[in-house]
Amino acid sequence: MEKKILKRIIYEDSACIVVNKIKGEALEKKDDKNKANLLTKILKIQLGHEKLFVTHRLDVPTSGLVLLAKTSEGLGFYNNLFAKGKIEKKYWAIVEKNEGFERLISSSQKKEENEFTELFHHLWVDGRINKSFASKIKKKDTKEARLLWRLCGIGDNYGFLEIDLLTGRHHQIRAQLAAENIYIKGDLKYGAKRSEKTGGIRLHAASLSFPNFFDPNKKIELLAPPSFIDPLWQAFIDSYKSTKNNNK
Repeated sequence: MEKKILKRIIYEDSACIVVNKIKGEALEKKDDKNKANLLTKILKIQLGHEKLFVTHRLDVPTSGLVLLAKTSEGLGFYNNLFAKGKIEKKYWAIVEKNEGFERLISSSQKKEENEFTELFHHLWVDGRINKSFASKIKKKDTKEARLLWRLCGIGDNYGFLEIDLLTGRHHQIRAQLAAENIYIKGDLKYGAKRSEKTGGIRLHAASLSFPNFFDPNKKIELLAPPSFIDPLWQAFIDSYKSTKNNNK
């Protein structure tokens, strides 16, 4: 198990550690129902990290890069960066190919291929069921939710999207896509047809870019696919690489 967690460490210095979280792992104790999948606890037991501070959320069924601070000073530094929007996060989403997906694709008026298009909603959270809702109409106690998306490819049954998260709301990507009748594969909570056989959903925090704690003028830029890649994720990765190469 130690070797497995070592392989999932994407970056580390004396201020932070970036780990490629697998679906089902929790970042916070309140999300760790079986008390065995708390990522900070796993790192502490296996690698001897006495103190690790969570700087941002990543839903339990979601996989991807998480930034953990090693010191309280580092926590303050990264929290300040998040507050100022200076930490960039991009996600990969595999979504069901349906009418909502087709509408989203056709609604993009970008002339240049592979450019990002903005999606804007007003979002609110129902804490009783731990679920977010998004609407084009502003309501009481709603917060603005913004993301950018671009199409990476289309398979037989699924579409491949890259998403640039501009605001960090609760379940934001899942709720905004659901509001457009677009459903992430496996995400029953937000409208998917069926669950994943191995659990989790097909949403992955693939890239993370943030200023270096020791030299804020320098950026640390990280990109990592899911730790476990099946044919569907491989199809996404191939499409992603193809669109990136076309942009060069």
